[in-house]
Amino acid sequence: MDVLGEYDSSNELLRSYVTPGIDENISLYDGANTYYYMRDGLGSVRAVYDASEALQNSYEYESFGQALSASENVAQPYRFTGRAWDGNASLHYYRTRYYNPSLGVFTQKDRLWAKVGVSDGFTGAAFNASTVGTFFPLQAFAANNPVTRIDQYGRLSITVDPGHYECSNLKVAATVAEMAVNQCTDCREWFRKNCRENLLDARFWAIVQRTLGDFLWPMYTSCLTPRTIYVRPSTCEINPVELASLLIHEVAHHCRRPCSREGTAVKAQVACDTTISEISSGKDYGYPDPDAPCPACK
Repeated sequence: MDVLGEYDSSNELLRSYVTPGIDENISLYDGANTYYYMRDGLGSVRAVYDASEALQNSYEYESFGQALSASENVAQPYRFTGRAWDGNASLHYYRTRYYNPSLGVFTQKDRLWAKVGVSDGFTGAAFNASTVGTFFPLQAFAANNPVTRIDQYGRLSITVDPGHYECSNLKVAATVAEMAVNQCTDCREWFRKNCRENLLDARFWAIVQRTLGDFLWPMYTSCLTPRTIYVRPSTCEINPVELASLLIHEVAHHCRRPCSREGTAVKAQVACDTTISEISSGKDYGYPDPDAPCPACK
């Protein structure tokens, strides 16, 4: 997901990076010196310091990422929300699409939402143009809210919430649930047969969003906010294995629009519980071909 090193045509290392999480740039080494990134709450690089704490680079941005100022003594690619900046094209690279900060939009439409959204160039969030009054352009960046949201993959924006990243149990649960849906088991087959959404795509799993609201269930899904699962803060104290099962249940609600029924979500949960348990106990299923039917993986 992230660049760890850059090499020239002679295979000589030019720069190496320390990036423990997606877009979480910490430092770079250019073969002679180590430099350290200072990032803001969105993950945007604001400054680069050398080992003696002397300022080498500084950056300022407008809300949608347009550079207000940039001063560089050290060549490095990362800028707004920690993404790579292409100075020749004046675009940011967000893995699946390029982003134009001067316009505040992606240069291409979201191909996934283009298939399932309404036909007028907009996606009607949960329903369609006749039932929902709020739409997001298919080229919109961070759901048109770059103050509190980021778009790491160029597809699914997520709310920047420190609590979300600090909830280690939820992170583990999301990983286990994603693995379960991708394995050659009844879990994978259930989702392949019953889901219109491509849940085998890892980008779908950027749907978890924390909320401080107090409600009865550990997690819940609103049909008005597709691809979002609201999580009660205390949910982070639940065992990751149980959390993975709950997450499968809520994800299954997103299989169809506006929402899959409760009975459908329960069936998904039942189909996946054994796989979740086996993965959590250390069983290695390997890496099947995502386009092959389940029997071909065995």
